[in-house]
Amino acid sequence: MTDRELRKLRRSDLLELLIQQDEEMEVLKKKLSEAENKLNSRKIAIDTAGSIAAASISISGVLEAAQDAAARYLENVEDMSLRQEQICAEMEEKSRRAADALLAETKEQCQRMKEETQRYCEQMRRKAEKEKIREISAEEYWKKSAGQRTALASLAYSS
Repeated sequence: MTDRELRKLRRSDLLELLIQQDEEMEVLKKKLSEAENKLNSRKIAIDTAGSIAAASISISGVLEAAQDAAARYLENVEDMSLRQEQICAEMEEKSRRAADALLAETKEQCQRMKEETQRYCEQMRRKAEKEKIREISAEEYWKKSAGQRTALASLAYSS
């Protein structure tokens, strides 16, 4: 409408035109608001996509660090395992040496006891020959030699 046409209109017509324009303006404001919301959501989507890409990059860095840490952990476990094996081997060798020494000492003691027993038996045989034990009874013999047996037992346990 031109200025002339507007001037010819009555007040009520002008008010109706204003109301129509106001309604159109409200509709346009709603559309503008919706368009701005859509634009913001697209910006958020774009920002999110950017942050997702950044997150994936940072996650890959975290994963690399975790992988390095796991590799170092496995190396440490292997090192500790080797050290434990060495310690166990040393302990086993020590135990073997101690067992061998104990066995040798026990053999020596047994040999000494055997020799002492043989000497004692030889003494008893000689004594029996001297006394002619064959002529006396077994009970009398054991009564005489009871003291000697006690001495032999104490000798065997003292060494």
